[in-house]
Amino acid sequence: MMSQEERCVFSFVMMSVACMENCGKVEVVVTRSGLLHFPASVSFRTKDGTATSGEDFKHVEGCLSFKADEVEKSFEANRTG
Repeated sequence: MMSQEERCVFSFVMMSVACMENCGKVEVVVTRSGLLHFPASVSFRTKDGTATSGEDFKHVEGCLSFKADEVEKSFEANRTG
């Protein structure tokens, strides 16, 4: 039997985030679908791609906790330099 959290689907609103060199931060939005009548949580972390942690952005990781029937949360990623 699956737990309540395993019946949820978490998605990014945008699959990638771009930031000009003069922007200070970007907001990353996560949505939740599926079984919504129970609390659920999802862990996240930034990952190097065309930008590098420490050089272009500050690494961030954490956990987004959704209350029952809550469908959207966000976290911020800060630019360095």
